[in-house]
Amino acid sequence: MQVICSSEESLYRPEAVRWRERMEMMKPLGDTVVLLPCSMKKPYSNSKSHQKFRKLTRSFQELIVTSPFGICPRELENTFPIQSYDVSTTGSWSSDEIEETGKLIAKYCKGKNIVANLAGGYLESCECYIDDFVNVCEDGRPTSPDSLYNLRMELKNHQRINRREKTLHELKSIAKYQFGINGDKFIPDNVKTKGMYHKRILSNGKQLALLNKDY
Repeated sequence: MQVICSSEESLYRPEAVRWRERMEMMKPLGDTVVLLPCSMKKPYSNSKSHQKFRKLTRSFQELIVTSPFGICPRELENTFPIQSYDVSTTGSWSSDEIEETGKLIAKYCKGKNIVANLAGGYLESCECYIDDFVNVCEDGRPTSPDSLYNLRMELKNHQRINRREKTLHELKSIAKYQFGINGDKFIPDNVKTKGMYHKRILSNGKQLALLNKDY
């Protein structure tokens, strides 16, 4: 089901409000958070812009900045409704959009190094609520060669996250999103996954769940 967000009032749609409430529970992985703009195509990873970003950022905690949903950690991009909403990406944001998004960014990124590749309203939401961050975007174009070069060079100064840690964090984050604040306890640290598209989640040889990416 596609969620249509065609006006500023979409900020107060029940789906958007519930999503932002659940984002209050989420915690980043690692010491650095990379902020990226959303894309028209969903999930974000399927878009041309995010395919360019991911070549540089896949080993870091990625946080997509978007309205009316505020933020989306990369590991949640296949969950409803963030994987199927339709919204304009003009970059021009209202003061309410900047406030709702900026507060979420500030809370999620508290105590972390922040590297942003943002312009327009995306950038304003950071500038209004975060005091210390690096923005690598040149000429208001996050996908430009100069912006991507700056992003590559800046991330050389930051510690990467290994693949195993990212997989475990993804599963725990999805469980917390779906089942609530203690949902991550459903996923033990010794969990293993099998499968590419539909992931079987296993612990001690027993299947706990199936991560279904149909949307």
